Parts: sequence; C-alpha cells; structure tokens
Amino acid sequence: MREDWIECEIGIVSEVKAGFGFPKNKQGKRNGKYPFYKVGDISRNVQAGNRYLSFCENYIDLEELKSIKGKFLPKNSIVFAKIGEALKLNRRAITKVECLVDNNAIGLKAKEDFLENLYLYFFLLTIKLEKYSRATTVPSVRKSDIEEILLPFPPLPEQRAIVAKIEQLFSELDNGIANLKTAQEQLKVYRQAVLKKAFDGELTNNSVQPMSIGSFSKIITKGASPKWQGYDYVNDRNELLFITSENIREGFISLEKEKYLPLGFNKIQKRSVLRKGDVLFNIVGASIGRSAIYNLDVIANINQAVAMIRLNGELSNQYLNHFLNSEVAKQEYLKKQVEVARANLSLKDVNEIMIPWCSLKEQHQIVQQIESRLSVCDKVEETITENLQKAEALRQSILKKAFAGELLTEAEISACKKENDWEPAGELLKRIEKD
Repeated sequence: MREDWIECEIGIVSEVKAGFGFPKNKQGKRNGKYPFYKVGDISRNVQAGNRYLSFCENYIDLEELKSIKGKFLPKNSIVFAKIGEALKLNRRAITKVECLVDNNAIGLKAKEDFLENLYLYFFLLTIKLEKYSRATTVPSVRKSDIEEILLPFPPLPEQRAIVAKIEQLFSELDNGIANLKTAQEQLKVYRQAVLKKAFDGELTNNSVQPMSIGSFSKIITKGASPKWQGYDYVNDRNELLFITSENIREGFISLEKEKYLPLGFNKIQKRSVLRKGDVLFNIVGASIGRSAIYNLDVIANINQAVAMIRLNGELSNQYLNHFLNSEVAKQEYLKKQVEVARANLSLKDVNEIMIPWCSLKEQHQIVQQIESRLSVCDKVEETITENLQKAEALRQSILKKAFAGELLTEAEISACKKENDWEPAGELLKRIEKD
C-alpha cells in the first residue's frame, strides 16, 4: 500500500446490513414489488456473468414485508453469502433496485461522499471470507467481522481513477477471454467435422456397412448404485475406484472427483467389473452419449448411469469410442432415448445402435487419421486452456496492484490531485469520523 494512503475499517466508510429470515410460506412468488434474494439467487447471477443482480426466484409485496418486519437494502448494495459452503465461493453481486436478502447473506453500501461504491466492490472481490470465518462446524462471519476488515483508503479522486482503470483492463481481458472461448467453440465444430467425415465413409476406399454394436460385443451391461447393496463411499484409494457418469468425458476419464467403495462391491457386481479396453458410455441424464475407453491400472466398477461395452475383437474400441462421441452417433441414439424423470437409454438401445462397419484394417486407418487431426486440436485446446487460466490470474493481479496503490501511473496520480474534491486520505478519514 502506498505511504500516502491509510487503512480504515469497512464499517467506518460503508453501511453493513444483515439479511432477514425468509419464511417458507412467503417463498416461491415469481412476481411482486420487491425482489427477495436468497444466496442461491446471488450465486446464479454471478455464475451467469452478472455483476448486477438481474433475476430472482422470489418476490415479496408491501404487506408481506410488514409482516416479517423486513428492511430494504438500498440500490447498489454489494451482497454475498455470510454462512455455509457458499461463503467459501466468495461470490459478490450488486443490487439494481431496493430489495431484501435472506439471513444467510449480508449487504454493504459505500458512504458515497467518502467511498466509491465500485471501489468497495472490487476490493471485496479480493477478500476470501473463509479467512474471517468463525471456527465452528459451519463456516460463518458476523456483521462485526465484515465491519472490521481493513480497506486500503486513498483520496476519492484516486478511488474513481482506480475503478476506471480496473474497468478498462477488465474490459480488455474480457474481450480476450471471449475470443479464446470462441476459438474453443470453433474447435468443437472442427472435431465434429472430422468425425462426421470419418463415419460418413469418406476416409475408406470401400463401402461401409451399418451394423449394430451388439453384433461385435461380448458384454453390454451397466453398474449399480452402492446403496442398493448397502455400501458407502470410503477415502481409501487402495479400495475400489467407482466410476460414475460425471467421470466419463468425451474421449477420456476424468478423476477430478474420485469415489471409492470397499472391494466387496465387486463380489456382488461381478458383471460390471472393468477391464482395460472396455468402452464406457453414459446412458442417463444430460451427459448421455459421452464415451471413453477404460485404460487405468486400478480395480474399478461403474454405476447404473454408465454402460460398459466389451468387444469381441472384430470392432476396434478406439473406432467405437470416436463413433459414440460423434454427432453421427448422437442422431442415432437420440431417437432411442426415453424421456422420463431423466432422459435415458436402455441396454437394448445401446445394443441396437448402428455403427458404420468396415474391416479392422480400415478401422485402424480411420482411427489413425482421426487422431492425427484431433491431436492438433488437443494442442490448440491446451494452449487456450492455459491462456484462460493466465487470464484469471491476471485479473487477480490487476486487483492486487489496484489495492497496493500500484495500478495508476505517476501522471494519473498527478491528475487526481488536480481534482476539485481531492484531499489527503488522512483528512478525509477525520471528516468521516466527525460525521
């Protein structure tokens, strides 16, 4: 922090207001005079990329407001969760209108004669609330904990200049991120174009023949839920790796969320014990159609949302895997999926999916051509992912510099000192304390 800045408690330069209990019998109104934001509403807005709260699942009218003795948060209040796991997500949003928040959230509004509201908002993006949480079973912070957080406090014209500089740099960063994400989408289109060409028969000199997957399979089966057999998850990686649909990505198995069961589960679910080379295919829910080859050196089983396809040698597992991840296959199995509580495919449906079949030699040639083209995609995708991670790190670096007094140039600071309302931070704080 610069020497001519000071630190002051957030409670001195802003109003900190707690939320209110939201009776269940008042919840669920999608229309009304006043939005009543729950923590989930705040999270969904932030996840949608909204700095300002734009949608809400609960509204309340004046009579209901009086009955719960609720009080408004003013427009431009900065709101966030103050209790539970949501606190650790550190999501911040700003209210667009007068509104209420429930008692799991809290709101801050800068005293704008002394503090730029967006300066406070950007500073709060740097605060990890779990560091301030009480040592209890459920993480939480109190109103007083928030009020006592120390805020780097420059003169008001500098605050405005810092906000403007952050906005400019974030805008440039967002444009770069948007371009990277556009490139990611274009890669998806290219991948599908490669697969379409492969399975339309363009990569073989001979004609392909539609054949059912079941014609080339030793086993097509699925797993089961552990609770059906009285098993529960364990933390021991020496036990049984349990693969669910969220682990099956397009072309690979993700162990970002590992689950393990006691080895005894395999004695009951013998048929779905995995072997290297098995093709795994999601058959339930939003991830229907994602396919990957099991190539891990660990004992594993699957749940009921994953089908296991073990081939008889006449069909390449790589050829099948690429096919199942293609739009060509998607059009085939979407005709079969059943819409119940969640869309699903039966094992009979999986058996009957038609695949363009050709000789093993040609299958291997097609796989080679697919992977040659997709390997280029993978390298580009890796570069894009790295750049997206760097972009997020750069965003945090911008904020860190901003609140250390290192973001503005000397010329920009000099220009701030020429503003009519410029006064040293110490003098400004004295005036706040008098008020």
